[in-house]
Amino acid sequence: MAEEEATQPTQAATAAKCAFLGQHPRLCRFENIMAQKARQRDVQPDGRFQQSIWMRKAVCGQPVWNPRSSSKVTSKAKGGDATLFLLESTRSGLFHVENVPEDQMHPFLLIECPRD
Repeated sequence: MAEEEATQPTQAATAAKCAFLGQHPRLCRFENIMAQKARQRDVQPDGRFQQSIWMRKAVCGQPVWNPRSSSKVTSKAKGGDATLFLLESTRSGLFHVENVPEDQMHPFLLIECPRD
């Protein structure tokens, strides 16, 4: 029992910590190309959705990370390559992360940051 009590503070001191510091939009864009051009109204849309997340260290020498999430929706006319509309959105956040081994940092950030 004395061994369990002795290991508890060590485990608590080395537990991974992730603190949300803030977020902001970086890009928000909508282009309604079909409305800009004189097109037929009977066009059938065919949509495509893309999502990407990437991370970078925000402050040199500090455990602060800057993840970015980007979404893009493109709709084209079925049977053609004319773009009907485009929607893009990118947002960025700041997270203070401590006690995470370097080889586990990327998976940790991709799981924990979107939860906050």
